[in-house]
Amino acid sequence: MRTSPGTSQIPNRRWTPCCLVTVRLLLGSPLLAQAGRGPTQAPANPVAITHVTVIDVSTGVLLTDRTVLLRERRIAIVDTAPKVRVPAGTRRIDGSGRFLIPGLWDMHTHPVGDRVVRTNTFRLFIANGITGVRDLWGDCDSGCATDTNDVMRPVPAAIVQRWKHDIDSGALIGPRIVQSSALFEGPSPMFPGSYAIRSVEDARASVRLAPEHQVDFIKVLPGLSRDSYLAIVEESRRLGLPVAGHVPFAMTTAEVSDTRQRSIEHLDDIVGFGPYARAACSSQPDSLRAAFISAMRSSQDTVWAEQVRAQTAYRRVMTEAYSPTLCDSVFARLVRNDTWRVPTVVVHRNPPLARLGDASIVSDPRLQYVDARIRERWARGVATGRRLTPEDSTSIRDVVGLVVRVPGSMQRAGVQLLAGTDEPNPWVIPGFSLHDELALFVDGGLTALQALQAATINPARFLNATDSLGTVAQGKLADLVLFDANPLADIHNTTRIAVVIANGRVFDRPTLDRLLREAARAADAGPR
Repeated sequence: MRTSPGTSQIPNRRWTPCCLVTVRLLLGSPLLAQAGRGPTQAPANPVAITHVTVIDVSTGVLLTDRTVLLRERRIAIVDTAPKVRVPAGTRRIDGSGRFLIPGLWDMHTHPVGDRVVRTNTFRLFIANGITGVRDLWGDCDSGCATDTNDVMRPVPAAIVQRWKHDIDSGALIGPRIVQSSALFEGPSPMFPGSYAIRSVEDARASVRLAPEHQVDFIKVLPGLSRDSYLAIVEESRRLGLPVAGHVPFAMTTAEVSDTRQRSIEHLDDIVGFGPYARAACSSQPDSLRAAFISAMRSSQDTVWAEQVRAQTAYRRVMTEAYSPTLCDSVFARLVRNDTWRVPTVVVHRNPPLARLGDASIVSDPRLQYVDARIRERWARGVATGRRLTPEDSTSIRDVVGLVVRVPGSMQRAGVQLLAGTDEPNPWVIPGFSLHDELALFVDGGLTALQALQAATINPARFLNATDSLGTVAQGKLADLVLFDANPLADIHNTTRIAVVIANGRVFDRPTLDRLLREAARAADAGPR
């Protein structure tokens, strides 16, 4: 596949040339491509952002009084304003007093429901400056969505490919998409559309379907047996596909890192969420597992006080047994193996706060943008704070506090971080929650620059696409966000968006506001 300078296809690269798990060459691959052979819409007139401060997200240096000229979906010139000749007919955007960064990436998303994605989710991404996403549920085996309104099941890979094509042609507003396989689960899958992997043979055969479905990487879940997981890694390596996802319950974080799994999602394996027998940073793994099992059994108890007691005990072991010393050795292994982490702090934090009846979660005005059916599901899962004991409330807040601190510890140890939200899990709002994630990173010890890097230059490095993404520089793709205030001074300024440019297409503030209104209407429209 050859592409013109105007197309959104990323140049020929591998994700990790030195690692055991590598991606196939992009030549002939859909990775980061929005269309097969370039855009069908006519190239727009040039765009010039004048007198702007460009933030070099690699270093944090502020490049003042720059003019950035865009042509053919690319950045043509970045230079001091007096040196740039702006051609006649160029659309000018005044950057005075404003700050420009490369487009943001949400590196852990689950776009579901073809109609909802087209009319709601993608608009929310663009309105929040998110010009690229990694879809961690990008295909399905069986149990796929049965119609365009289905928001409970994944869509087939062909639908995701259609999204990419329509975005590139201009028929659909949306971000770049990096797409996973169907979920690789154990013999009894929890999620619809997953591969039920019952043997090594099942594992290898399912991986071999990936090239046919044009997916970009393999997604693994915790229920896989050790032998099945290792077969998936080996077969993926043979096909040149990266592996990303969870740590199997049957393995340790260090063991998974040693296979060169490209990224590990969430913090479950670190702090001990779920039935992890060997939580990486727990000094009491046996006690933690026993407390978890007790909490699960108590959920069937008709006496609410007994449920609360068991859950409180589980959370207490989780926080009290967390060992920074154990983490040091685990994090060193991640650094040595070039294993990236996607903490998704917001998904670990928000459901517990909803359980506490936190008004900032359950009364968030941004919920108007979430599909009504999804909002209803979230609301059914909220337990009122009045039913919780003070001890239980304290244990929930302690776990939230621990989760918020972990990415800062990872960053200080040199672990490479990516910003992701796990939308649309409960109380995680597409688009908006990425800004929450960045703020939580800073709350947990990252600098504002490090938080920004996790959503800009780090995704470009992770994808080995720094020649096209990740910084505001000549030759890069025209994916940009213009802020009214400096996000390095206050990370919350990432919400003060003046203009978004996605694949060369300009969305000014009135247009972004229109996208939000359309998304809100679509959220309440219901099935069609």
